[in-house]
Amino acid sequence: MPRAIPLRSGMAVTMLLLATVAGPCLAQEAPASISREAPASNPYAADPAASPVGILTLRQALTLAATTHPRLAGHRFALDAATARQDQAALRNPFQLGIDVENVGGTGGTRFIGDTEVTLSLGTVLDLEDKRGRRMDVARQERAQILSEQDAEKIDILAEVTRRFIDVVVNQELLALARRQEAMAARALDAANTRNRAAKALPGEVARAEVSVTQAKLVRLRREQELHSARLLLAEAWADRDPRFELAAANLLDMPAPLPVSTIQARMERNPDLLRFASERRALEARTLLAESARTPDLTVSAGIRRLEGQNGQAFVMSLTMPLGSAARAEPGIREARAATGLALAREQAARTSLYNTLASLHAGMERARQALKLLQEEAAPKARAAIAAIEDGYRAGRLSLLELTEANRQLVELEQAMINEASDYHRLAIEAERLTGQTLAPQD
Repeated sequence: MPRAIPLRSGMAVTMLLLATVAGPCLAQEAPASISREAPASNPYAADPAASPVGILTLRQALTLAATTHPRLAGHRFALDAATARQDQAALRNPFQLGIDVENVGGTGGTRFIGDTEVTLSLGTVLDLEDKRGRRMDVARQERAQILSEQDAEKIDILAEVTRRFIDVVVNQELLALARRQEAMAARALDAANTRNRAAKALPGEVARAEVSVTQAKLVRLRREQELHSARLLLAEAWADRDPRFELAAANLLDMPAPLPVSTIQARMERNPDLLRFASERRALEARTLLAESARTPDLTVSAGIRRLEGQNGQAFVMSLTMPLGSAARAEPGIREARAATGLALAREQAARTSLYNTLASLHAGMERARQALKLLQEEAAPKARAAIAAIEDGYRAGRLSLLELTEANRQLVELEQAMINEASDYHRLAIEAERLTGQTLAPQD
């Protein structure tokens, strides 16, 4: 059996380094592979060359998801649109070419073209208060906001991939436990047959032992199906409809002590939502400045040459226009921008309070899971295994009943399943805490 890898679900800023990998696997046997045939022709199937085979690590799963996840495919288009808006905001106001013809086609002395005046002019709008620079700043901040939202979505996606990876590992362990349960039931049946041949078995003991074996087989079949489903869900992350990997390599019981809760809470500034709020706040501040600049009216300037037919000459002309009431018209936009900024600040403050308490709750849950696993590993499970060995000997010797042996086996299975459940809870809580802080919770060596 290949050496597996301890699971450490660290969420780093690079996002691909959600976990570190090394060490032996908890399970002593790999789950049975499930054979399936791929469709003969499927234009939407993933490239088989990119589909992992054999041992799958968390790092491999995250790398595949980061490069091929369907939800990330549209990110570049949104970014291209934001870049186009930024380029558009950088454009200066266009020049306008104008031609005015006056005093033509009238009555009296203007019936003909003798008094016609033709003006050729070139004009543009002059932005005051650096409005172009503020438009550019708004576009830059909006593009930065899109980048922040995309980064947050990528972190969420990779956190979900990590959760699905853990689900596969958990189901592998549950399948291994189901096989051990089936083996224990088979040993109990063998002991019952031995007692029956020696005429020491009670009526129905062999039949009850056979029923236990059948029940264990049913549990194993269900665990195999659940593992198959978990593998399919994980493979969705890289658009693979026929996963070919055989084992998700991780040590589920690798549960390092997290950093102190105060240290974790101090790291919450890396929270994707808080980073998104900060980016949104900067964009709103830029829009507020742009709205405030609208108080200053823009000037429309034009200049040109006028042809005077009546005098057979030319003259230079220039015009300057300015709208009135700009300050009053700008006020509603300013109030709207300031209100949006205030709303974003209020939402950010509420998110900070919630995040602070959530991290404390997640840390407490992780500590509880570690303590529970320690009790199960060091106290309950060794006693249960010793009890089974003693009860098996007593049953074979005819001193104890099959019911006592069955109950001892059941108790050990429940304890081992509880160990898997506690480890699963720990890693799921760690993933969420690391997603919220953007950093690993494990102490760094």
